[in-house]
Amino acid sequence: MYPDSFFVDDLPSLLYHQTGWGIIGVAKQAAQMKKYLLIVLILIHFVPSLDAQEKQRLAVIPFNPVNVPKDQAEVIYTDFEKALTETNAYVVIGRDDIIKLLGEGQQSLFSCTSDDYAIDIASQLAGRQVVRGRLVQSSEGYTLEIQILDVSEGRVLFKDTVAARFLSDMRDLMVLLAYKVAGLITIRNDNPTIAREFTQLFVETVPSRANIYINGIQKGISPDLIDHVPVGRIKVSAQYGNFYGERTLEVTQNTGEIRIECKEVYGSLAIRADENLDVYLDDRWLGNVASGPFNNLSVGIHTLELKGQGLYWREEVVLQSNRQTVVAAEPEEYGSIEYGFPQGAAAEITGEMLREVVAGYGVLPVPVGTYSAAVTGKNFEPYEELSITVSQNKPVTFQPVLVYTEEYEYELFDEQIREAERSIQYGYRPTSSDIQELRNLKQAITQSKHSFPTLLGRVEVLLERTGTISGIDSLSDGETERDIAEKERKLNRLLTEKQGLELEMESRSLARKRRATGGWIFLGISMTTTGLAGLSYYFANEAYREYQTAPPAEAADKEKLVKLWDTATIAALGTGGVSLLISSIFWISRPSIKRITQELDALNRAIQSLQDELR
Repeated sequence: MYPDSFFVDDLPSLLYHQTGWGIIGVAKQAAQMKKYLLIVLILIHFVPSLDAQEKQRLAVIPFNPVNVPKDQAEVIYTDFEKALTETNAYVVIGRDDIIKLLGEGQQSLFSCTSDDYAIDIASQLAGRQVVRGRLVQSSEGYTLEIQILDVSEGRVLFKDTVAARFLSDMRDLMVLLAYKVAGLITIRNDNPTIAREFTQLFVETVPSRANIYINGIQKGISPDLIDHVPVGRIKVSAQYGNFYGERTLEVTQNTGEIRIECKEVYGSLAIRADENLDVYLDDRWLGNVASGPFNNLSVGIHTLELKGQGLYWREEVVLQSNRQTVVAAEPEEYGSIEYGFPQGAAAEITGEMLREVVAGYGVLPVPVGTYSAAVTGKNFEPYEELSITVSQNKPVTFQPVLVYTEEYEYELFDEQIREAERSIQYGYRPTSSDIQELRNLKQAITQSKHSFPTLLGRVEVLLERTGTISGIDSLSDGETERDIAEKERKLNRLLTEKQGLELEMESRSLARKRRATGGWIFLGISMTTTGLAGLSYYFANEAYREYQTAPPAEAADKEKLVKLWDTATIAALGTGGVSLLISSIFWISRPSIKRITQELDALNRAIQSLQDELR
């Protein structure tokens, strides 16, 4: 007799007797479920492949010109963008759309000098990938370092470097480089050449659902029929997590399909450097140089950095399967520039073999040396600093005082005066603070590097009118004015306190929303897994019936199937219970906003009272 421990309850038996289902009915239900399951499996396998086969939407950012005139850099950028568009391998985002984000003029066109900024631009334009590069001119000629970045993950997907003696030679290389970025090349005599003939290739991998790469460029997810595959000698590779496989083959119109066996592989990294610095791979600390070589690393392109002792070195490295990559590093002495600029201004910092554009506030690590900086902005006069000396491991502060343009400063002063004029016109009784603000405005206009006699006259007229209306001749005389000033200071303190409480309220409300979302998610998981438990429960009892009627030769297999369904039932019930518990914890742990609400109400009443007194 089958042990009672093999099934949870006898509910399916009860359903059997109550509903009158027979063996034929159960078989029909099972066949229908198998049909739906097959459809789901087909969608799981092929929908990702269809998505990957769509042309990737890609942005091409103007290359960062280092020691290169901007007009020459613009020529190279234009040639490459045009050639890449003509490959028809990507949906290349229009140049006009990119310029709208970067700004008009060459200075703005080449303002993107970092991976983060490039990814941000592509993200705003709904791009999935972004191409950026660095064009360098030295005594030996021109060098262009180019890479493709994944917008969602921020990692490097592809990198290449081309060099030429003259600008005309570099322009000639842009077409071949574009076809390499598109993966549309073949190898002839160990040299890449532009593919002229194409075919389709069905790629199957073990395991399936691996990313498929043609000449290093992702083209789909296996199993998949890849279109526009170059005819000739190409490299086809596949990667699924740490599973990797590749084949170099001669593709013809009759090749049809290939199969790639992926094996679990890792790369190894050895670093040769004189200094024992900290090693970072994709921002993850591996140890120091002396603790290498570093094994069990994911294959592919990685960002390698060495830091410490006032030294720094960085490079993109390619780790290959079951091979040790040896890197010779020569760290440089590094310092940093702590910069700060008002909104709307940016600085182009240049030095030997370096060009960076920065904005806002931050710290820029740079090699030891002397740099120059040119600060520009739509509303600011140009500012130049010809000598910024950076020493090893020491920060240098660069926060220049910028001057508004005459037009923008006039607009600012004029708007303040208009606001004061409207207040007087509508019968507002000016306070001592209002009069002091007008005096400060008069002083600012007087001390401006630009001359605004008309604005100055309007402010003086306002001062006369406000003094007459308020009866205030001197801010230092009269007990009443001191009381007013004290109330205004108190009002400012209350407004500041209110702002702090509002920020805390916003933070707590966001936390409540997140935890409520988590509660709903785990509640959904609990309900789903409970439903799956019921389904598994049904199949367990059906399997038990088959076990009872099975011949002795099949009984052992049927018994294993019953155990499997029972285990699935218990696991689903356990998952549902744990999910329900986690959901409850999310709901219970939501931070309270009652205290803050009460304090805000009290502050609002106090602020309203003071404002009424000051009117």
